[in-house]
Amino acid sequence: MINDKELKIAKDLLLELLEIETVSGDEERGVRYIYYFLKELGYKNMSLDYLGENSYNLVLNPVKNPLLLITTHIDTVEIISKPREVNEYMISGTGSVDAKGSIVSILLMLMNIERLPDNVSIAILSQEETSGAGSITYLQKNTPKYVIVMEPTDLNIALSGHGYLELEIKVFGKYYHPDALEIKDDIKAINKALKLIDEIKRFVGGEYGIKTEILEIEAKNIGYFVPKECRLHLDFNIPPSVKPLDVMKKIKHRFKKLIDQGEIRIKIREFSDPFQTDEDDFIHKLVEIHERTIKNKTVKPMTSWTDANNFAEKGIKTIIFGPGKLEFAHNEKEMVDLRDIILAKSYLREVIDFIKRKTI
Repeated sequence: MINDKELKIAKDLLLELLEIETVSGDEERGVRYIYYFLKELGYKNMSLDYLGENSYNLVLNPVKNPLLLITTHIDTVEIISKPREVNEYMISGTGSVDAKGSIVSILLMLMNIERLPDNVSIAILSQEETSGAGSITYLQKNTPKYVIVMEPTDLNIALSGHGYLELEIKVFGKYYHPDALEIKDDIKAINKALKLIDEIKRFVGGEYGIKTEILEIEAKNIGYFVPKECRLHLDFNIPPSVKPLDVMKKIKHRFKKLIDQGEIRIKIREFSDPFQTDEDDFIHKLVEIHERTIKNKTVKPMTSWTDANNFAEKGIKTIIFGPGKLEFAHNEKEMVDLRDIILAKSYLREVIDFIKRKTI
């Protein structure tokens, strides 16, 4: 049952966090806000781990090999919407769903327990939206057995997460006068690039069921010319059981003739494998607690890369869970429901209570 007092606490906390801009790589003020907030609650065993410039991780109960790590990230993409109250339940603003709503769930949980078990750590990570350096740095010193990564899953629980493949493709043509009407489109770089995008989408969609997104199209104009080069930055969403490098090889093979003729050049910018967590007794219990605590929600894959991929890559059993919908992240309509934040808190509280009983 959600009460008005807890609703107000959640709203005030979230709005305060949203007022502190924590664009990826510049999270220090937000991290220190949480540090002193926890200090006021009586938590003392904390570490601030320096990532560089104005970037830190905050780890509560920083033991080297915790049974469970509960983690999320404080950094956001560039600010595209300011914090505001949409109605009595909905709070909008960049970072509200990705992932400051999850931070509030963690803080509410910590406000409602007597103590954190010795074998549980909490980590507020930085730079998830850019390099993933926060989770990478944490893993250099710590190896939890299990991890709950909090991201917007609409309160569903994810035992798998998608990976990604980012390619840079250069398409070459020739300079032409734009009013030379006899010049065919198939030798103009921009037109060739647009056609290539459609062909790649059809190919990877048919071969793997993969969705392709265009992140960037660039063609420099040096004057009244049709540009002779067009650069594409494409992102491929990689589901479990598919390897990004296999997709890359297939694309290169499919367009080998164009590559050999010097009409296109393809290179990898970044990639990450997807992951699938196999259930054991502890994971099964986390799912069982979820079924009991969060009604009308289920197990669904996380269709985006998150810090969970870095943990899973190290062989750590990882699940993803959190308030808010991924479809609201990284856009002007970003918002989260305070009631979902409180429900997520309840799940975390039940998990902590289970671990306390298990370790007594």
